[in-house]
Amino acid sequence: MGIWAAQSLATGGRLTRVAGRYKNSTTDSLLSLALVSGLQSISSKRVQILTESLGGRKPKIQVMCGNPSFIEAFSAENTKPALFINSYIIDKLKRLLDRFDLCFEYIDPQSSL
Repeated sequence: MGIWAAQSLATGGRLTRVAGRYKNSTTDSLLSLALVSGLQSISSKRVQILTESLGGRKPKIQVMCGNPSFIEAFSAENTKPALFINSYIIDKLKRLLDRFDLCFEYIDPQSSL
Protein backbone atom coordinates (compact mmCIF):
# COMPACT_ATOMS: atom_id res chain seq x y z
CA MET A 1 0.00 0.00 0.00
CA GLY A 2 1.35 3.39 -0.93
CA ILE A 3 0.35 6.95 -0.05
CA TRP A 4 0.46 9.83 -2.54
CA ALA A 5 -0.18 13.57 -2.22
CA ALA A 6 -0.37 16.56 -4.56
CA GLN A 7 -0.71 20.30 -4.15
CA SER A 8 -1.63 22.74 -6.90
CA LEU A 9 -1.99 26.51 -7.14
CA ALA A 10 -3.10 28.11 -10.40
CA THR A 11 -2.47 31.80 -11.09
CA GLY A 12 -5.35 33.71 -9.55
CA GLY A 13 -6.78 30.48 -8.14
CA ARG A 14 -6.89 28.83 -4.78
CA LEU A 15 -4.54 26.29 -3.25
CA THR A 16 -5.75 22.69 -3.63
CA ARG A 17 -4.32 19.72 -1.76
CA VAL A 18 -5.29 16.11 -2.44
CA ALA A 19 -3.99 12.78 -1.15
CA GLY A 20 -4.89 9.11 -1.11
CA ARG A 21 -3.81 5.49 -0.81
CA TYR A 22 -3.16 3.07 -3.64
CA LYS A 23 -2.83 -0.71 -3.30
CA ASN A 24 -0.07 -2.68 -5.03
CA SER A 25 1.73 0.47 -6.04
CA THR A 26 5.12 1.30 -7.46
CA THR A 27 6.84 4.63 -6.94
CA ASP A 28 5.98 5.51 -10.56
CA SER A 29 2.30 4.75 -9.91
CA LEU A 30 2.18 6.92 -6.80
CA LEU A 31 3.95 9.85 -8.48
CA SER A 32 1.74 9.52 -11.57
CA LEU A 33 -1.42 9.49 -9.44
CA ALA A 34 -0.22 12.60 -7.62
CA LEU A 35 0.50 14.31 -10.95
CA VAL A 36 -2.89 13.31 -12.42
CA SER A 37 -4.75 14.47 -9.31
CA GLY A 38 -2.88 17.75 -9.15
CA LEU A 39 -3.57 18.51 -12.81
CA GLN A 40 -7.22 17.43 -12.55
CA SER A 41 -7.72 19.84 -9.66
CA ILE A 42 -7.27 22.72 -12.14
CA SER A 43 -10.74 23.26 -13.57
CA SER A 44 -11.50 23.39 -17.29
CA LYS A 45 -12.71 26.97 -16.84
CA ARG A 46 -9.37 27.96 -15.25
CA VAL A 47 -7.46 26.24 -18.07
CA GLN A 48 -9.58 28.11 -20.64
CA ILE A 49 -8.91 31.46 -18.92
CA LEU A 50 -5.17 30.76 -18.73
CA THR A 51 -5.01 29.58 -22.36
CA GLU A 52 -6.82 32.72 -23.58
CA SER A 53 -4.52 34.97 -21.53
CA LEU A 54 -1.50 33.22 -23.11
CA GLY A 55 -2.72 33.81 -26.66
CA GLY A 56 -3.80 30.21 -27.26
CA ARG A 57 -0.70 28.54 -25.81
CA LYS A 58 -1.03 25.77 -23.22
CA PRO A 59 -0.57 26.90 -19.62
CA LYS A 60 2.88 26.08 -18.25
CA ILE A 61 2.80 24.00 -15.07
CA GLN A 62 5.82 23.65 -12.80
CA VAL A 63 6.04 20.16 -11.30
CA MET A 64 8.38 19.72 -8.35
CA CYS A 65 9.51 16.15 -7.70
CA GLY A 66 12.14 14.42 -5.60
CA ASN A 67 12.54 11.42 -7.93
CA PRO A 68 15.04 12.00 -10.78
CA SER A 69 13.97 8.89 -12.73
CA PHE A 70 10.36 10.12 -12.84
CA ILE A 71 11.52 13.50 -14.13
CA GLU A 72 13.75 11.77 -16.71
CA ALA A 73 10.74 9.86 -18.07
CA PHE A 74 9.12 13.16 -19.04
CA SER A 75 12.23 14.85 -20.48
CA ALA A 76 12.17 16.03 -24.08
CA GLU A 77 15.04 13.71 -25.04
CA ASN A 78 13.22 10.61 -23.78
CA THR A 79 11.00 9.31 -26.58
CA LYS A 80 9.61 6.30 -24.69
CA PRO A 81 9.06 6.89 -20.96
CA ALA A 82 9.88 3.84 -18.86
CA LEU A 83 7.19 4.29 -16.23
CA PHE A 84 5.74 1.26 -14.49
CA ILE A 85 2.09 2.32 -14.24
CA ASN A 86 -1.20 0.83 -15.38
CA SER A 87 -2.88 1.80 -18.65
CA TYR A 88 -5.71 3.71 -16.94
CA ILE A 89 -3.23 6.17 -15.40
CA ILE A 90 -1.34 6.42 -18.70
CA ASP A 91 -4.57 7.36 -20.54
CA LYS A 92 -5.40 9.99 -17.91
CA LEU A 93 -1.88 11.43 -18.16
CA LYS A 94 -2.05 11.61 -21.96
CA ARG A 95 -5.32 13.58 -21.85
CA LEU A 96 -3.97 15.95 -19.24
CA LEU A 97 -0.66 16.48 -21.07
CA ASP A 98 -2.69 17.77 -24.03
CA ARG A 99 -3.97 20.58 -21.78
CA PHE A 100 -0.70 21.63 -20.13
CA ASP A 101 2.98 22.27 -20.84
CA LEU A 102 4.85 20.65 -17.94
CA CYS A 103 8.17 21.91 -16.58
CA PHE A 104 9.82 19.56 -14.05
CA GLU A 105 12.11 20.69 -11.26
CA TYR A 106 14.05 18.38 -8.97
CA ILE A 107 13.81 19.04 -5.25
CA ASP A 108 15.94 17.26 -2.70
CA PRO A 109 13.55 15.23 -0.50
CA GLN A 110 15.85 15.67 2.51
CA SER A 111 15.82 19.46 2.25
CA SER A 112 12.02 19.59 2.53
CA LEU A 113 11.97 17.87 5.93
